[in-house]
Amino acid sequence: MSPYQEDTKNRRFVMKAGLAQNQGYIIEATITLLGGRLSKSMWIVTTDYLPYGGSCRVERSSHFADQWQVTASGWKDEGFRDRRDKRIDWKEHLNYRIDQVNSEDSSLLYYGYEAVSHIKIKPGLEVDLYTVTLEIQIYDIFKDYATCTLQIYNLRPPVADAGNIEDISAYIKDSNTDIEYYYQTGSYKLVAMNTEVAGATVTNLHVPVTAADVDPSDWVNLGYQEQSDGSTRQYNFDELWEIYQNPPQEDSTDVIQHALSNFSNILDKVSTEMEASSITNVRQIVTSLGTVIENKDYVINSSASKAFEGNRRLIDKFINLSFTDAYPKYEDYISTSEGIIRVLSNALNGILPDWSADVPLSIDIYSLQQDLSFKQQFAKNETNGTDLVDMTTMERAYIATQIALKKQLKLEDKSQDVQNETPGIFQSLTSLGTILEMLNHRKQLPVYVKKEGISTSMDNKTIPDILKDGISQDSVDLEFTTSSVDITEEQKVQITVFENNPFSWDKTESKFISSKTVSVSIGNGENMIIPSKIKFQNSVGSSNGLTVQIAIPSDGDFSQEIMYKMYWRNPEDSIIVGIDNAESSLQHVVYIQKDVPPSETVYDLKKTVDSGHWTSTESFSVLISGGLYDEAALIYIGIFITSDNNSTATSRKRRSALLQNTTVIEYSVLATTTGCRVWDDVAQQWEKKSCQPSLESTVNETVCLCSNPPGNNFATTFYVPPNTIDFGSVFSKFDISNSAVLFTVISIIVLFLLISIWAVRQDKRDPEKWAISYLVDSAPTDEYLYMVTVYTGLNRNAGTKSNVRFVISGEKKTTEVRYLDDGQNKGFGIGSTRRFVMTVPQQIHNPAFLQIWHDNSGKGGAASWYLNKVLIEDLQTEERYLFLCNEWLSLDHDDGKIQSIIPVVDTKETKQFSYLFNEQTRENTTDSHLWLSVGLRPEPSNFSRLQRLACCLTLLFLTMISNAMFYGLGTGSSQVSLGPLNFSLAGIYISFISLLLTIPVMLMITYLFRKSCHLRKDTAISDMERLTIVNGGHERTLPWGCQIIAWALVVSAVVLSGFFVILYSMEWGKTKSEEWLLCFFLSFFESMFVMDPLKIIVIATVFAYISRRAKPEKNVVYNKELLLEEIKKKATSPVSYCIDTFRKESSPLNPEIVSKLKVQRKAVLKAEHIFTELILYAVFLTVMYLISFSNRDVQWYYSKQHIEQQLVVSNKDITSWDTIRFENIKSTADFHSWLSDTLVPFVFPKQSYYAHNLTAYYRQYLQDQVNFRLGPIRLRQVRAVEINCPVQFWDNDITCYDKYSLVKEDDRSYCVGWESGPCVRDEAVYNITSAAWKFSSAVDIWGLPTTGQHSTYSGGGYLADFGVNFEISQQMLNDLYKYVWIDRKTRAVFTEFTLYNVNENLFVYLSFLCEFPEVGGVLLTPSIQFFRPYQHVGSYGLLVFICEIFILLSFILFMVRMIITICKERVKFLKEMWNVFDLFIVILFFIGFIMYVGRCVMINKSMDAFHKNIYKFVNFGHLATWDEMLNVVIAILIFLTTIRLMRVLNYSTRVTQLATVLSHVAKDLFGCLILFFIVYMAFVGFGHLIFGRHLVTYKTLLVSVTTITNAIIGKNSIDDLFITAPVLGHIYYFLFVLFVIWILMTMLCATLNMGIREVRRKSVALPTPYGILDLTSNLCNQVIASVLMLNPKHHSDFKENQPVGKLSGVFDHQTKDLDLKDLFIDEFNPSHNFLYDKPITDKNSS
Repeated sequence: MSPYQEDTKNRRFVMKAGLAQNQGYIIEATITLLGGRLSKSMWIVTTDYLPYGGSCRVERSSHFADQWQVTASGWKDEGFRDRRDKRIDWKEHLNYRIDQVNSEDSSLLYYGYEAVSHIKIKPGLEVDLYTVTLEIQIYDIFKDYATCTLQIYNLRPPVADAGNIEDISAYIKDSNTDIEYYYQTGSYKLVAMNTEVAGATVTNLHVPVTAADVDPSDWVNLGYQEQSDGSTRQYNFDELWEIYQNPPQEDSTDVIQHALSNFSNILDKVSTEMEASSITNVRQIVTSLGTVIENKDYVINSSASKAFEGNRRLIDKFINLSFTDAYPKYEDYISTSEGIIRVLSNALNGILPDWSADVPLSIDIYSLQQDLSFKQQFAKNETNGTDLVDMTTMERAYIATQIALKKQLKLEDKSQDVQNETPGIFQSLTSLGTILEMLNHRKQLPVYVKKEGISTSMDNKTIPDILKDGISQDSVDLEFTTSSVDITEEQKVQITVFENNPFSWDKTESKFISSKTVSVSIGNGENMIIPSKIKFQNSVGSSNGLTVQIAIPSDGDFSQEIMYKMYWRNPEDSIIVGIDNAESSLQHVVYIQKDVPPSETVYDLKKTVDSGHWTSTESFSVLISGGLYDEAALIYIGIFITSDNNSTATSRKRRSALLQNTTVIEYSVLATTTGCRVWDDVAQQWEKKSCQPSLESTVNETVCLCSNPPGNNFATTFYVPPNTIDFGSVFSKFDISNSAVLFTVISIIVLFLLISIWAVRQDKRDPEKWAISYLVDSAPTDEYLYMVTVYTGLNRNAGTKSNVRFVISGEKKTTEVRYLDDGQNKGFGIGSTRRFVMTVPQQIHNPAFLQIWHDNSGKGGAASWYLNKVLIEDLQTEERYLFLCNEWLSLDHDDGKIQSIIPVVDTKETKQFSYLFNEQTRENTTDSHLWLSVGLRPEPSNFSRLQRLACCLTLLFLTMISNAMFYGLGTGSSQVSLGPLNFSLAGIYISFISLLLTIPVMLMITYLFRKSCHLRKDTAISDMERLTIVNGGHERTLPWGCQIIAWALVVSAVVLSGFFVILYSMEWGKTKSEEWLLCFFLSFFESMFVMDPLKIIVIATVFAYISRRAKPEKNVVYNKELLLEEIKKKATSPVSYCIDTFRKESSPLNPEIVSKLKVQRKAVLKAEHIFTELILYAVFLTVMYLISFSNRDVQWYYSKQHIEQQLVVSNKDITSWDTIRFENIKSTADFHSWLSDTLVPFVFPKQSYYAHNLTAYYRQYLQDQVNFRLGPIRLRQVRAVEINCPVQFWDNDITCYDKYSLVKEDDRSYCVGWESGPCVRDEAVYNITSAAWKFSSAVDIWGLPTTGQHSTYSGGGYLADFGVNFEISQQMLNDLYKYVWIDRKTRAVFTEFTLYNVNENLFVYLSFLCEFPEVGGVLLTPSIQFFRPYQHVGSYGLLVFICEIFILLSFILFMVRMIITICKERVKFLKEMWNVFDLFIVILFFIGFIMYVGRCVMINKSMDAFHKNIYKFVNFGHLATWDEMLNVVIAILIFLTTIRLMRVLNYSTRVTQLATVLSHVAKDLFGCLILFFIVYMAFVGFGHLIFGRHLVTYKTLLVSVTTITNAIIGKNSIDDLFITAPVLGHIYYFLFVLFVIWILMTMLCATLNMGIREVRRKSVALPTPYGILDLTSNLCNQVIASVLMLNPKHHSDFKENQPVGKLSGVFDHQTKDLDLKDLFIDEFNPSHNFLYDKPITDKNSS
């Protein structure tokens, strides 16, 4: 236990000084003893005399020119005696102390017993007019002193120019010699004085700042330097690079740094060797040591290390002296403690690494470039978006990278030193705490010591007092809540605050620490109590806040927003959004969104400002906790301000009244980030979980709440990030480019108006179709009435224009053949329902069968008929008979019959599920399906087509607004891309929700339209009502006014929905509006094609299963008298008599005739099918060609030719100034020349064609100023491995290298010059090619194996990227050449880079392969590949995308059809050649589709990597190769699908002659081919073996095959052959021509001629089929006839002769080769009914 620790247990008190000298004082104290008794004590004190009778003077020293002599003469003191005596007082021992005092501080120059001292005085300050004040203190034995003051005027610094580093370095160098001398002579006091004076000259000396010495946070402005006069100078790259490589006055800086390091070393030795006789001696050395390392710019690691060591020794001596000091002087102890703190602070600041959060963790050019590009958007706000420095982003990033790498080495060294020295710092502070504890005990007050950088305090407090009052020091407040110990004694409390972070070796977090670091020590050893709340004052600049004006109307609703953009560099920290000058009566909501501005529906986080956030009446702060994102991000903070209806009027004064009812308020917005950190002594890193920012935190103060922190050192990461106000969000968001939704709304309304015209016309025609018709063949004498209702199906081409006849058979009576026509409306439409009134002579009792047929006289598809059912009603008895058909009467469908015998349906059949389902489906399709019912309006219905169309429009707009209301709620869901379209999967959910919301409104509107009666009725409807007595089942209708209500709802829904949808789109912006538009159409198609059909099926199914009863027909009672009267009027016409005569001969066609008609019809159908297939296939091929040509362009050839002329191909007329081209490379030196003289100048131009220097922007283009360089040029080298030589011919070792192979390549990483590691630390700093000696695998760089002329090489290797500019590229090339980057192990070097043609939207990937085989020489393979990753750009791109969708759907249908055929035919399917051909096409398409999807994936991946950093090398080689392979597949598909056109035309023998010829001579041709192949390969092998070593045309078997093939087609290359082998070559070529060309080729031709002759002979006997030409001729005739019909004359003639023409020419077009007498047969004569055994007499006889 130290004496002071023991002494602190005594009860002492302190009295304030200020007693007079030589006076007696009585001190009385009242003391309360134990038990409460009072006691008094009394002391008698006599004060001392001060020294007297002397004088002081200062003068230049006569011994040392640079020193001063201070003399204190004649001073006396009484010593221990109680009175003065001049006779003997001069004998007493006195000490002398000399302090130099100026306006800033004071320095101890001397302390000792010599009355005459030689001292070194520091120069005066300019602020003191260079006047130096000396205070000489004369001490007696009791440490009382007298003072005298001297002044020296005009004592200027030894260096005339205090800022001239060269002069100061010379002075420091001279002083170093003197100090060495004083140290050698043992004059330690002179050492201390001289080092302090010499160090003082450097204290305010700044290191010369160049344009390259820029703080990392300001690297974005690299190239700008502010001059002393306030102007700004701009540097280009060359100037800045020269400054970086050769910094000015670097030698002088080194001289000063090493001299100061020597001073520190000498003082460290002095601290060891000097015997400290007093506290002032310690203070003098400490002061000198602190001055030497005052300027951190000149402190090197060795200086700081020696300062720490010497300081620790001085602290130990300080403590020892304090134990023996009988009369301690408080001021000396404090000043000495301050000197010790100063040494610690200066030494720590000198070695602290200034890590910057603006420097990425990975220091490389691309990381810094990306960081600079991002920060440029904030920096450009000050320069109006322009960069005045002529430097590209890569040039600026390159210099910043070199600066950062060079600085990184120094910071790592400093970080290691700090880690080594920090424990000693805290140990020194703890030791110093012993002195401060003694002072605290004696003063009974807290002791506080501070110097710039570090402050420490010592106090004694009880734990309850700490919990109650807390602790405050240097703007840091600590609060405590609980304690784990129960101790009542006072505890030692030492608080140390560091201005900078002493724990800086944690690189990850130290760079973010921005606040003071507070260290807490309570009690002995471990802390007895840990703070739970710490408040740090934040340093916020006055200019950091941004202001925006908000206009607030005094009445009405108010809504405004402020968009604040900032960079969240550390997402683990919290964000504090502070608003000043805010209006408390308004409601504020804060939204956050990454990358894009948030809205009220789309955001990542939302916080509503409540009363707890307001810090004053005009300010509030919102804390947003960290962890919202995983990485640094650009975020938008939206402050949405709205009026609060519950609040009172504006409570604050108005700033500026723009209008009478408007107040403008200037909001001040500032967003900062902050985080709390605790130093973990065990993990040796900053911990960030145990302490978190409190909600009390504001932009001015960070409040940390801690829970069980792992240490007692605390700090924060407060930061004011770059920011800007997005003023665009404050004003209108209307953008003409964002007009997709607006145009869609207008287009829908215009389309509705156009379709409405058609709907109105159809509504007028519908009653005519519903009117009751009368059979044209009714006799005037017939009196019995029947109503025949005919229902046509809904199938495609279900209607007919053929003449229909029928016969009804009952129990006792069978009608004659009746003609199903009214003479006015011919035929039956699709889904139509027609009513005919039929009269017969007498009742048909219980009709049992209905025989119905037609004559197939309709044209084309109108000849067939799909009959659904026929309903016959006896109007007299009101009995109904249902005849259910549901089949085709057609030669083209089913069994090919055009007649049918239908039995009557009984009641049980009408209850079956199939019947009920079909009937309900028919009704729902024509009535319930909103969209289909517009075209298939059921008979008769109040719900008109126009009303149905209006409901469709309403449904569309309601779907739009409901989609818009919910859109954005699923922003977190994944996105799906389909060509140029992107939509969210959440859109499907939103579309269903919007559909549910629209149903109630639509039900109301449709109900009003259906049930409302019409104001006016059509004539046809009036006639129908006139002919009926009772109509329907007493259905209730709504008044006509309900239609007005329904139309009002329609108009309101459309107008309001359209208006708000347009507003939503303006708010969203272009991208989101287009995404929403896709979601809307998705909902629309769901309604039309999913929900409505599903509803029809479900309702029909439920009705069929549950009801089991058909919906009853309307009970209509007709007025028989009126009907009979009308039909007799029709029957009396002449037409009736003609038809009555003709129907006697109208029977069903003879079966033989029908069979012949079927054959002819099949021929016509086949021709139509072939013609249709040909048209469709032509469209299909056109689309295929369009898609294939979209990947190829004529301009690509010219672009490739241009690049080859510049880099690859030599000019024909070579001049002296032409550079070498790629094809001229013959050696490594040539390759280097091609790189440096041809490639680099072309890719990195400096001047234009007119010798003008290019600006930074245009230097990013190639020399042609057309192609843009994407990323750097990359040299990639692959190397072979070293092996033992198989044969040794010499005694010394010879190095051999193996052949290169993919599985055996060199993959080690080397140092520069292919030296083995480990590499020197600064290699990357001082050698710009260090990365080129490191291996990168193919996986890391997306490399693919590449085949050259000699071998196949891997996709990895050793990489050298050239991406900065011409100068750096040339320097890199020179270094690679200097250090022999290409050596004997090199097997291939790839030169790869990518260009972008801005005019053609074209990517060009260039790869130049130079192979260096083990046999020597150079093999060259240039490759220029074009591809277009942005396929769907512009209108043409959209067309291509639509074509791709069309092709995909076509192939899906084709595959489904093929699968069905395979399932039917099974093995027989593969026996036909064309089926196998189609199967191969499908498989190839499937492969192409997979490759297309793969290309899309690779494009997305590659372009994502490219957009992530557009200056970094992205290997597009795999994408270009894949695109090339896909184009090959597409080309093969084009070829095969074009060949398949022969299958479409194979009905013609002329088209199939080639296949027929080959099939006839297959065996003979196969034998000839085998013989040809044998002889052919013999010549190939002979040529390769004999001439392969001499001629390139025979170097390999494959090349030999190519050469022989060229010879067959006449492309000979025999000159070199004859020169190489004059005799053998001639013989070889003569035999080749003789056997291969003359004999074998003649045999092949003869075999084919034989087959051709045979096929021609057989084809002559075959008849000519009905083909496409015949079909085309018929179509042309029909068109001509239709044109002639438009002539009124021809039209009138046709009308007059229509009945006769119909009947006489019914079968002319189908039976032109048949005799009319064969058309009818006796079996179907009316006199012999086929249903009965006995013949029935005719009408007259009966």
